[in-house]
Amino acid sequence: MHDVTLYIPCFNAAKTIALVLEAVLTQSYPLKEILVIDDGSTDATRETATRYPAKLIQHKNNKGLASARNTAIENAHTEFIASLDADCVPEKEWLENLMRGFDASKIAGVGGKLLEAHSSQIPDLWRSVHMKQYWDKEDAEPPFLFGSNTVFRKEAFRNVGLYNEDFKNNYEDVDISRRMKNAGYVLMYEPKAISHHIREDSIASLLDRYWHWHLGYAKEENFYATEERFIFKLKENLGLSNRYIEEDAAAQRPELLYLDFLLAFHHSLKDF
Repeated sequence: MHDVTLYIPCFNAAKTIALVLEAVLTQSYPLKEILVIDDGSTDATRETATRYPAKLIQHKNNKGLASARNTAIENAHTEFIASLDADCVPEKEWLENLMRGFDASKIAGVGGKLLEAHSSQIPDLWRSVHMKQYWDKEDAEPPFLFGSNTVFRKEAFRNVGLYNEDFKNNYEDVDISRRMKNAGYVLMYEPKAISHHIREDSIASLLDRYWHWHLGYAKEENFYATEERFIFKLKENLGLSNRYIEEDAAAQRPELLYLDFLLAFHHSLKDF
């Protein structure tokens, strides 16, 4: 059995951090240490986290998710490093199922399945349909691992470098996964390792979150570099909106159509 450090990066997570820590403490696979990385919170995150047997590490200012992940890696004392975001509640055998995946030295990381806990409100239902954080069962070796629900070998970070902090809060997981795969490592997906996303969104927070989800990719593709590329990005917004309208209409999800329609206008305004 391998020693594992689990870390939780958080920013203003006072409403959810207790639920996550309570689930972490009941894992069937023992943890060597638990780190809570408080990324400059201004609510009661610190006070809540200190009620649990976890080591709290604080950033004086909000630096972003990638920076919080790097702080955790630099302070972990084990070779295996597990990650849960501050609104992701794992099932009891979550970590045990992830650790079963490390059956070869070339496997750098294993990611689990994140299910949405809320879908009664339309923004949360839209997120559960169009912002899935898991892969199809047959995708045993996925293109990347979502950052909120993983275990990585520390050795892999030593060899390819840490998370790129320029990405701040999104796309850092895609980038690190790609660098590991380019270095010859294997990433695995384990659908039996389940955690539950307890986030709840408004229409505004959902659309903002979805735009930021793709911002790293947009910058990487130089969509903001020239007028021609920017016009292409605006067309991409319209195309994405139309695709979701067609998908939701075909799947008889009429309640989601107005959000699909709003997406094009929201993303284009954010792009400007």
